[in-house]
Amino acid sequence: MAENMAAVGPPRLFVPGLMAVLAVLAMLPTADGDGKRGLSADSVRAAAMRDVPASACAGPPWHWTSRTDTAEACALKLVSDKADNADAWVILGDVMQQRGGDHEAASFFKEARRLAGPLCTKHVHAWWFLGPLPVGKLEFDGDPAWESGGPRHVGLGDKVPSELASSQYVKWSLLPRSADGSVHLNPSNVDWGDLVRSLGSMGITEWQGWVRGDFSVTEERDVHVQCSGLRSVYVDNTLLAQDVYARPQFWTTVRLKPGVHTLWAHIRARGQAAFRCSLDTAIGTGGDPWIVLPPESVPDLLEGFFVSNKFALKITNLSPTNWIQAVKVSVTGRQFPMDQTTYDIAPGQTHMLVTQVSLAPTLTGEGTLRSLPCPGNIEFRVTAAGFRTVKLPVTLRCRKRFGQSFAFTFIDHDGSVQTAAAIPPRRRCENSLCPVLVSLHGTGVPPLNQAESYKFMKNDEWNFGLDTAWVLAPSRHGAHNWEGPGRLTALAALRDLLRLSSVHVFCEDDSCPYRADSSRLIIAGHSMGGHGAWHLASLVPDAVMALIPAAGWISKEDYGDTNLFMRHDVAASFISPALKAILEACVAENAPDRLASHFKGIPILARVGQNDRTVHPYNQRRMRRALIASGVDTMKAVEIKGKEHWWWDTHETNDGGAVFDNDVREFLTSHDQMPPCPTSFTLTVHNPASFGGRGGITIAQAIVPHALPATVHVNLDTETGLAVLNTSNAKILRFTKPHFSNWNWAWKDLIIDDNHLKTDGTIESAAAIYFCRGCDNGECAWKSCDTPNKHEQRVLLQHGPMRRVFEAPFVIVAGASVEAEAHFNIEMAVFIANQFLLTSDAAAPVLNDTDVDADSLERHNLLLIGTPESNSIIRRLLASTEVALPPFTLAAGHMQLASCRFSEARTGAMFLLPLANGGLAAIITGNSAEGMEDVVSMAIPTVPPMARSPFSNMIPDFVVTGPQTRAKGPGGWLCAGFWGNTWQFEQAAAAPCVCSP
Repeated sequence: MAENMAAVGPPRLFVPGLMAVLAVLAMLPTADGDGKRGLSADSVRAAAMRDVPASACAGPPWHWTSRTDTAEACALKLVSDKADNADAWVILGDVMQQRGGDHEAASFFKEARRLAGPLCTKHVHAWWFLGPLPVGKLEFDGDPAWESGGPRHVGLGDKVPSELASSQYVKWSLLPRSADGSVHLNPSNVDWGDLVRSLGSMGITEWQGWVRGDFSVTEERDVHVQCSGLRSVYVDNTLLAQDVYARPQFWTTVRLKPGVHTLWAHIRARGQAAFRCSLDTAIGTGGDPWIVLPPESVPDLLEGFFVSNKFALKITNLSPTNWIQAVKVSVTGRQFPMDQTTYDIAPGQTHMLVTQVSLAPTLTGEGTLRSLPCPGNIEFRVTAAGFRTVKLPVTLRCRKRFGQSFAFTFIDHDGSVQTAAAIPPRRRCENSLCPVLVSLHGTGVPPLNQAESYKFMKNDEWNFGLDTAWVLAPSRHGAHNWEGPGRLTALAALRDLLRLSSVHVFCEDDSCPYRADSSRLIIAGHSMGGHGAWHLASLVPDAVMALIPAAGWISKEDYGDTNLFMRHDVAASFISPALKAILEACVAENAPDRLASHFKGIPILARVGQNDRTVHPYNQRRMRRALIASGVDTMKAVEIKGKEHWWWDTHETNDGGAVFDNDVREFLTSHDQMPPCPTSFTLTVHNPASFGGRGGITIAQAIVPHALPATVHVNLDTETGLAVLNTSNAKILRFTKPHFSNWNWAWKDLIIDDNHLKTDGTIESAAAIYFCRGCDNGECAWKSCDTPNKHEQRVLLQHGPMRRVFEAPFVIVAGASVEAEAHFNIEMAVFIANQFLLTSDAAAPVLNDTDVDADSLERHNLLLIGTPESNSIIRRLLASTEVALPPFTLAAGHMQLASCRFSEARTGAMFLLPLANGGLAAIITGNSAEGMEDVVSMAIPTVPPMARSPFSNMIPDFVVTGPQTRAKGPGGWLCAGFWGNTWQFEQAAAAPCVCSP
């Protein structure tokens, strides 16, 4: 025992005194390791509790360890009561360490390690819950816990007001826990039935709250964390992305020192919540600190040949401090040529590696094409600097060319790999060009299932697909609702189908008679896909041959209670009407009833089950009324008697059901040609970047961008060649040659707002002409003009809102130029990248500003994190003279937007700016780390099935957050809005700012 005492050194403890500490040390095993203890637990307890009331140690350890006067005494008492409990020794060591007793703490941690190893538990023993608190449906809302400075500042007995609770407030309460660490949370302090009945809203059953749980670490270690069912979690102060979809393969890592650590998690749920947090110190693939996952989706072989060749492997870097460098993928077993791309993976990141094998078939010795045996087996080899090679066997399913569906993979709009299914035409197509039926699935429906719903039985045989048209069923993980990134996924799959339909498998005798034609689309879908069909058709009407939405809702904000806008939100009490309008403007293009005039002339067969209570027939009836009011008379609306949301058999067994029965097939047969362009129609454009045009006309710029719709009413006279256009809020019009046989803009006379103009026959099939509205001394007129100059004004690819940055391949660049800020910046970058992958399978490379290469900057959109001091790319872009820049300046301790100065320490900002290559960048910055983290919190998703990808919903071109943002949500924003056409601050497109002049 003397040796142990000597090793400890002189005591530096303030209370409860030397005798109690000596007594605890005497309880430790003797130096020779015989396990014998010295003083008894009773003597320790007596020494520790001298002059300390027992009530001082009531409650959970996190409650009493914060008290400087009695913490040591309570920790000593805990050890005396539970001498064989490793957590008790860690708590004591933690208390001693916080009081300066490092040597004593080391002894206590050593004892805990002897009892339990490096990690005292793989699950949190006790979870405490603060809630339920009210919340809205946006990704970001106010949090009443932050009125007190955040959950960390809410004590055990402190009360937080909540209108959900019968007692009018909530406080921390202990949750029951199962043996496997799972937690089922069903708040009992709320009368949900009374609230639903009284308010007439199921939306009130969505709530938010906080949980906290402590765990003990006995030595400095990398600790792996997996909290299934949660969106994110803090380990002490480190923010980690978690998988809200509760998949078991994703882990995050944090480096921890010995002591007590806390998991903090913000919970959002509807009714009940369930989650499970697991902790580990020994996971990885092949003994190395990474997890290498095989491709989740692989392409099929057609007749033994590759027709698509993209693969996505996901790799998790389990080190919280070190990069994995020079990651490379190859194939063994066969000599498949592959791309030679290498990847670096940031600390803690799970990254999608995009790779491809060669599509080119090789020849056998007899000169015929060499196919793979079926099923096809290939083996990927993954290597990295300093890591052992990982082998991943993959089996490829074989399918026939015709008569059945097949899966293929493709590169999506953001550079990720996604999956679609297709069914080829049963016969050769006229002019070797085949229309495409694009079928959009509902929530959770795999693409193969969606494609194979286009079948019916005849003479005891299944018939798949259409005679002379492709069936295409694109897919992407996540709650995109076929809006924004979802719509672009459908179009990316369509582009790849054009390539795929011309490969050798579908070519015969030097001709390819099954080539897909993207200018003739039949757009269809069911449920979420029904909404997607309405939405996609409203934005590309010139390419729509027919439209078949089934059980489709109009707007997510008005669909039941799934996405109510500012109904129960905390922010609703603080947000200005102008800011509400800005938020709604971000998603205005997603509501097809606002674009009803775009459907004029398009044949529409809309169907819904008469007994459907998932998507009530009300939605279809409302859309029909909107179409009639807009002069659209081509919609046939059918409510199928006796049917609910989905059905397989409409009139007889296996007749094609909800999406492909005889009624649908007859409709398709009667509308197998492009309809003529209507001679009178109205364009309504909320975002020029999304709208594909009608009759060859698009609005390239609005006078007031985004905040107000731009409209053009068109009257065409095909006999005289005169076109009369009347505009509202339109600044630049673009004219191209449309696909219609009854109209061509060449040699036509134009009257735009009483200005007589000519096209002079300048429009060719691959060209466009522009007319611009200019004003001089209050007199405004239209005239011919050049293509918008990307160096002076916003071009199509540079329109907002914020999500547009991520609708093209992008990289996240973290500022590492200032060592003190580098760790925080990379932590935020990795958090956002992981959220993109977990919510939408996006490929988001993370780079340091000191390592990024010129090619990456040239070929990608950019998300830049840091300040001009810490991120050299931010500094360079804000000093650029190649493009017009928004009036946003950043300096140490403050930022300025136009004439508004923001000097509060807890202020953050996210804003768009142009790149010289015509792309977009977004900057996340702030006056402090806390201000930046408030911005990053907007990337955290809601609950399934609404877990959208980061920044993809109601984030405009710029947002400035303030000290009250966490408490009041958007009601605490200091400024938000859209930039003007020359990147200027446009007051008409922004909410009033709260700032210092």
